[in-house]
Amino acid sequence: MPERPTGTVTFLFTDIEGSTRLLQQLRERYADVLATHAKLIRAAIEEFGGHEIDTQGDSFFAAFARARDAVSAAVAIQRGLASETWPDATSVRVRMGIHTGEPLVGGERYVGMGVNRGARICAVGHGGQVLLSNTTRELVEDDLPEDVRVRDLGEHELKDVKRPERIFQLEIDGLPWSFPPLRTSQPSAFEGREGELERAADGIARSRFDRRRLMVASAAAIAIAAAVGGALLTFGDSSGTAVAANSIVGLSPSGSIEATVPVGARPVAMTSGAGSLWVANLDDESVTRVDLTSRRAVRTIPIGNAPTSMAATKDAVWVAGGDGDVSRIDPRYDRLTSTSSLAASGAFFTTRVRPMVAAFGALWIVHPDGLVSRIDPDSGRASESVGVGNAPSAIAAGAGSLWVTNSTDGTVTRIDPTTLVASTTPVGHGPAAVAVNAEGAWIANAGDNTVVRIDTETNAVAGTTPVGNGPTAVLATSTAVWVANGRDGTVMRLDPRSGKVDKTIELGGTPNAFVSASEEVWVAVAPAAPPPAVAGGVARITLEEDFESLDPALGLALAIHYATCANLVTYPDKPAPEGSRIVPEVADAIPTPTAGGTTYTFRIRPGFRFSPPSNEPVTARTFKAAIERATDP
Repeated sequence: MPERPTGTVTFLFTDIEGSTRLLQQLRERYADVLATHAKLIRAAIEEFGGHEIDTQGDSFFAAFARARDAVSAAVAIQRGLASETWPDATSVRVRMGIHTGEPLVGGERYVGMGVNRGARICAVGHGGQVLLSNTTRELVEDDLPEDVRVRDLGEHELKDVKRPERIFQLEIDGLPWSFPPLRTSQPSAFEGREGELERAADGIARSRFDRRRLMVASAAAIAIAAAVGGALLTFGDSSGTAVAANSIVGLSPSGSIEATVPVGARPVAMTSGAGSLWVANLDDESVTRVDLTSRRAVRTIPIGNAPTSMAATKDAVWVAGGDGDVSRIDPRYDRLTSTSSLAASGAFFTTRVRPMVAAFGALWIVHPDGLVSRIDPDSGRASESVGVGNAPSAIAAGAGSLWVTNSTDGTVTRIDPTTLVASTTPVGHGPAAVAVNAEGAWIANAGDNTVVRIDTETNAVAGTTPVGNGPTAVLATSTAVWVANGRDGTVMRLDPRSGKVDKTIELGGTPNAFVSASEEVWVAVAPAAPPPAVAGGVARITLEEDFESLDPALGLALAIHYATCANLVTYPDKPAPEGSRIVPEVADAIPTPTAGGTTYTFRIRPGFRFSPPSNEPVTARTFKAAIERATDP
């Protein structure tokens, strides 16, 4: 291994595009893909005298003493990836960014804006694309081989970088060179990661209302976004000013804004531990560490999938992704140390929000199929599970119990953490968040725009408070209850004794997560929903579920399921968790996808017939005719 370069250093950053999609498609074979990808990258780094600084899942960070060696390594990696034969004829497309600077050396790390600039250059690219900073381009352009050229892509603003960067692209003979515009001017819900989690554009929780009707709910979200006006709904004393999106905001106990800290793209969850705040950034697929003393972001940690919830134990920070992965961050080194997969094998849709909480000596993680699992924080393994309701949306701990909101059922489930005995209380429509203090358990109902209080002694609803539009998060401290209203950009403070709103803070954007630390309340603010649509232009739709395909035929899944008045598969008429798992009806089994996830083969069980007078049997040919009729009317 060569000595780590110092002085003028060239950084190479790499990242697989669409890694979650590949994982879902290849399943257990994805581990082999990652291993081959890592072998190719490490071989090129070693061949050209580089030094591997860090790797996080599907991302690499390497340093080179000479810029031309970093470029040569990038070219070799792209050619190696293109010539490799991957499973199911898939392609592994890796974006790369190269920048040259004079970093500071801290322990085993490089620090300074040069490192950040290189990472940001990588992040704006597309799979298969190699991007150079202007500094690197000036050093290598005259020494490039004849089959490699430089193309000027112009100046671009990079996230958290004050000075614009002129970015260049390598054009490598034999490899693709035409790519979409860099992802610096128009943020997308997908950001090159097709099919991954996204919060609903018009507010987080209402889209949880009925996950089984995904297409219908998506259309309704568009209609709601077009109809809602711009006036803010306020109660009690209203104060505060709009803050920048993609930040976290520190509020004093009185509700005044004390600090605003920029973080990653679309923060959706937070926790506190090791003297810091930890923020999950959905679009960046990263976690930002914010030092509570300086109130500054001090580290961004790539996660490798879309993080949706967080929790902290004594010596670790835990991140749950929508694909079922649970990752452990060691706060001593600010890096991932392990990742476990907890995807429910019976779930038809695997990409969902998976709330989690650390309490009673364990991690408790909610599965979208109606289960809560207890995880040993030492081993990372699930030990026991308990059934809750349909479409569980949030979890909290307090009053000696765990509390889980079930958005479809309109209930909250209380769980004894020792016996796992559960009881259920109706609370309203679309419960989206829960928090507990000495006054009770507080549930935010996104469907009713209310917060209800449950008496923890009787498990009965003891009060209801109207709040803002689309409450999506709630925090209960000893002196106040805080509610984030995702659709009107406000945070409300409630008196826990009276239940009345006594303060409204206008933040703008989409406030959607809370944490309490250092006698302050911190709230994450994501970008606001897009403005109402006008005639013409481009429709941008963000979904909390996987966006499986742009093929219009695949958007007719519900029509196909019901094309013969009988379902190939169905949800059983049973309480959760059984009622949340798809089972075969006319089909004899849940199909196993083949041909890279493009083919599903169903076998039809005998004995099904149409009603009189035809009495004809329902066969595979019947479904074939019905599907053709639905897809080509």
